[in-house]
Formats: sequence, C-alpha cells, structure tokens
Amino acid sequence: MLIREKIEVHGYFPLAAHILRAIKTQSQTLAGTIEWTLDPATRSVLDDLLTQEPRAGVTVPSKTSAYTLTLMKTLLQSTKPLKVNERVADFSLVRDLYHQLSRVLHTLALKPCGILYYAHTVIRSEIFQITRRDDPDRYLHLVAWLRLNVICRRGAHNTESSRLV
Repeated sequence: MLIREKIEVHGYFPLAAHILRAIKTQSQTLAGTIEWTLDPATRSVLDDLLTQEPRAGVTVPSKTSAYTLTLMKTLLQSTKPLKVNERVADFSLVRDLYHQLSRVLHTLALKPCGILYYAHTVIRSEIFQITRRDDPDRYLHLVAWLRLNVICRRGAHNTESSRLV
C-alpha cells in the first residue's frame, strides 16, 4: 500500500535519531525544572540517599557498608520483627522525602511512563553510575525513583491489606 500510494517511509536510523533528540530535549526541560524547584536542603536529602550507611554498632561506614539507596531499592515483606522495623523506617524516610518533593513532583507533572523511564535508570544502575550524572539529571532520576517507590509501596500495602480481609 505504501508503494502504491507513493508514501515515503524513513529508515530506522533517522527515526531513532529524531526520537533520541525529542527525549534529550524533554530531559533538558525537566532538568531545568528540577534546577529551579529544588532547594538546597532537599538536594542535600537526595544526596544523602547516595551515601553509605554505617553498620549496626559502628559510627563510621566501612568500605563494605551498603548505600541508603541500595537498601531502599528492595521491597521486602518479611514478618521478622527486625525486618519489619527496618521497612517501617524506610517507609517513613520515603514518605518524608515524598512530602518534601510534592511541589517538585507536581511541577514536573511526569506521566506514569515518564516516571518508569527515569526510575528504572536508578533501579538498573549502580550507585557510582548515578553519582556521575549531572546534578539536575541525577535529581530528576532520584525524584522519579522516589515517586515509583511510593507507588509500589502503596500497592504492596494495599495488596497485603486485601489479603488480610
């Protein structure tokens, strides 16, 4: 039909280049929004996600200590009291961060597919890959990850609640 109607179809590479330009432009726009909406205190809290947590009973983190973000990436639904307490503390931190970032999230107005796009970069990446990103881009990815984390935790909570009923 395309040949009969004499419609030209571009090849893969021009189309891919066009899509990548659009994604880059959108990312730059969102990074600019992050730049002017995040205050220094909130930036500091987001940067704290990329620091190592000291082990129990130790005040200084060692080289093998886990990063805060790494600890929060997994959603454990253990019934062991220690794990429950850790998850409650994680959820409190996520909730507080989410409330601090509510204005930023509202301003960004990311749709679900945008949240997934940026958040999955954080999920798939190692900490050093995230820290190497430019500040606004790093914060954009962390904010999207936080939003996805809240959605997943609420979903897990609702699923667990429905199982109890």
